[in-house]
Amino acid sequence: MGCPNWTNGTTANKKEENLDPCPGNGILMVSHVCCGTWSRHLSPEIGQFTTAQDVWKRCFVDACSVVHMARFCIPDSQTWNMIPLSVLFDSTTDESDTRDENKILLRYACCGSLCKYIMVASGRASVFFSRARVNTQIKAWDHAVGMICVQEAGGQISD
Repeated sequence: MGCPNWTNGTTANKKEENLDPCPGNGILMVSHVCCGTWSRHLSPEIGQFTTAQDVWKRCFVDACSVVHMARFCIPDSQTWNMIPLSVLFDSTTDESDTRDENKILLRYACCGSLCKYIMVASGRASVFFSRARVNTQIKAWDHAVGMICVQEAGGQISD
């Protein structure tokens, strides 16, 4: 899967920063059954695939196993208050905030729906929530590649 606007700092501390298109060179993430998930940043110049940037990096999901220490990612179209866990946990978008058992780190990302899968597969986010909507029909093929990348990076997908 690819995200042409991905940058190393694609996540934003404030949702408002996320409204502008992300400037960046992009990322390409690939998976193969039993071979893991790999990613590389795209070159800013078309056809430059033999430069120092042509380095594939193995991807692993975040190993966090404590809920309040996890980094949560939600779709831009939703807010933390829409997620059922918001009853139990407050959220912050500032990584320097002190967190306790009642506060989680919330990360927003730009670049569309696949970006959330890239964040989880690369370990930048621990959990991705997407709350089902009554009028929205989710098509499996829109998410299949992201699910495969997360699974091959060591993650789990559930609905």
